[in-house]
Amino acid sequence: PQETPASKAQKAPKGETKAELNEVMAQRAQSQHGATSDLDRSVASKGVPIVDDIVDAGEDMVDLVTDGTDLVGDALSDAYNQAADKVEFVANTVIDTVEQAVAILSQGFDFSANCPNWSGPSLSVSDSGLSVDWGRQRCRVTLVGQTLTLFDMNFGSTSVAYPAPLTAMIS
Repeated sequence: PQETPASKAQKAPKGETKAELNEVMAQRAQSQHGATSDLDRSVASKGVPIVDDIVDAGEDMVDLVTDGTDLVGDALSDAYNQAADKVEFVANTVIDTVEQAVAILSQGFDFSANCPNWSGPSLSVSDSGLSVDWGRQRCRVTLVGQTLTLFDMNFGSTSVAYPAPLTAMIS
């Protein structure tokens, strides 16, 4: 029979010191109860994936979710929820079916639109003259937490004082 490194470690030659014996005992313990047994080596040599290796690889990939292309339903929803940057995820994902769009939109996809400043022209009259406020129109949309102003048109105002003879008649 051919001698392997493990069988060499298990044979303690005569005349060893206490430190050498402790090292041999540690090697025996590792070969009998260590991380790689004969069965593990046999399975690994056959190319059969080990469940722990797959789980470890999956855990390593969780933080790297940046794309949902070719995923549908719950898989796409889960990938979207795990993505650190939702904007990048949506930008990198090819969404070519209604099912994919609904899966992302139903996961709290932030979308809103409003026009907070919308006033038409107005005219005011005072003792000193006329003033016209030409109005302001501003609208914006919010998509995945990013706000974009569509337009913001502030037309300002114009004031015209009455001529002096007219002001004298009013006062």
